This record gives sequence, C-alpha cells and structure tokens, in this order.
Amino acid sequence: MSYTIEHIKFRNFSIFRCLHPGFIFLILIFIFILPQYLPAQQFTMQLIVPSPGSPYFSDWESNPNIATLIVNNTTGQPQNIIFSLNLTHSRYGQVLTVLSDPKTIMPGQNIFSNPDFVNWESVDYNRNLEETIIQTGRLPEGRFTLYIDLRDYASPLTLATPESVNVIYPEPPRLVFPVNDDMIITAQQLNLVHSL
Repeated sequence: MSYTIEHIKFRNFSIFRCLHPGFIFLILIFIFILPQYLPAQQFTMQLIVPSPGSPYFSDWESNPNIATLIVNNTTGQPQNIIFSLNLTHSRYGQVLTVLSDPKTIMPGQNIFSNPDFVNWESVDYNRNLEETIIQTGRLPEGRFTLYIDLRDYASPLTLATPESVNVIYPEPPRLVFPVNDDMIITAQQLNLVHSL
C-alpha cells in the first residue's frame, strides 16, 4: 500500500487530535514552565593539590599545604554535609576511602585544608596495600587521582574534574664525603673491644 503526502499529514494530525487537551497542557508545562523552578547547582567545589605530592601519609594527615578544597555554597543557608575522599592509584586502583566529620558549609566560599576536610582516623584502606602503608608510613609511588563527594545532602555532588597528583619518593641519602677508597687519618687511635 502506498501513502500520499496528504495521507501522512492527515495521519499525523489525527494522532494529535486524539490526545486529551489536559495531556497536551501538561507537556507544555514541563517544556516551558517547570525548568524555571528546578534548583540550580547549589555547590561548586575545586580541589587544589600541588604536584608532586608527598609520599608520607603523616604529611597528608597534618600538613595543611598538601591539598586545599574550596567549596561555594549558593543555597543562601548553612548546609550540614560530610566530605568523602576516594584516593585511587593508576596501578593499584582504589588505595583508600576516608570521610570527614560532619561540617557546616556557610553560604559563600568556604576553604578547607586537607587536615580539615577529612578525618584521617577513619581511613578505610585497600586490603592489599594497608599493611605496607601502615608499616612504611608511605603511599605507593606513582600517579594518584583524588575524588571528592558531598554526602548527607539532598543531591550529593561529585567533584566534576577529579584532581590528579604524582607521588615520587625522594632520592635515598648518598655519602658525599669521604669519596670511595679514601683513607681517613685521625689523630686519635680507636680502641675497639669486642667481647663474646
């Protein structure tokens, strides 16, 4: 069966003619009016982590210069939230997850340093890395990505662009003096006594 253009137009028209006027009214409300009343994004966050980052876990716990979190609250009201930090490694995957204590975010800009925006006593480690991190006090060397979430709020927000940081171990100490094969001459004779 072949359709002419006139027939197609008539079929489309007949479909709209069968719709209930109330249904068409609801569609128009959703399209034109409702978006004006939807809430705008109420928080923005920016995480600043200088690279290279410290490999020492104690620095992340106590040094306020390791990371800075800037949170803008545009709700006009103080909001009670909890931060969640998820640290992943390019090779090992998730390294740790840690939550903050409950925080009150005042309207406007709020600035937190890393000892403030997470509670380092509540760290949940990757089981494969936990023993090594605790024994050495160091994070694994390599590239990390930090993700920040806001929790316990009506619409949880994930940091739009996670922050990446490289962790590089410092060079081991080197003996600079005396150089190899040097003889050390002392004015005093050393008396070494060895007993069994």
